[in-house]
Amino acid sequence: MQKTIKWIITGIISLNIIAIIASFFMGRSMNDVSFFFQERQAITFLSAMQLAIAAVISIIVYSMKRIFSEKPFSFKAQISIWFIGFFVLAFAVADEYFMIHEGIDGDIMTFFFGIKDNPQLDGITLALYGVGAFLLFLKFKFEILKYKKAIGFFVLCGIFFLTSITLDLKNVDAFQIFLEESAKLIAVSCLLSGFVCLVNDVMHELAE
Repeated sequence: MQKTIKWIITGIISLNIIAIIASFFMGRSMNDVSFFFQERQAITFLSAMQLAIAAVISIIVYSMKRIFSEKPFSFKAQISIWFIGFFVLAFAVADEYFMIHEGIDGDIMTFFFGIKDNPQLDGITLALYGVGAFLLFLKFKFEILKYKKAIGFFVLCGIFFLTSITLDLKNVDAFQIFLEESAKLIAVSCLLSGFVCLVNDVMHELAE
């Protein structure tokens, strides 16, 4: 099983790297390296698909632990992070494909700063998402930290997500869009890899 998990994770990471490289060169042949990295193009679809898979795994993990574990209620309160995670990731899928945070960014700038023209600061709402995710981690850290292999991938996800936010704060050219979306896609692939490790470890945990 461990070997299978390694192959699955290797496949996930490889698929995303190949998609990034192929999309870059196809876009370059069209004189726009960012073309396939723009909203509702191939990279966005790939990202949304992986987030959807992670959401399904999250609710599966919650259901497995809720049904098959005989631990007390305090334990079940802790595992609710995977139930919450399903809805968070489901929202992330909608956000990725329907450009929700881009509209919110503009509303924030208009409401607080009176700026009506697009300030090109699409990373503001993503940064708030990151803060929310960190707060959830603090609340449910005793449950999350039990899964060391998954945590490694979640940390990598956070690093690449932070990189994408930084690059997204002031999009100025096609190459920067390519870098930002590539970092975000790698973050998503790390997130999915973490959930693959998680469901594998939970299966072993419940089997003991």
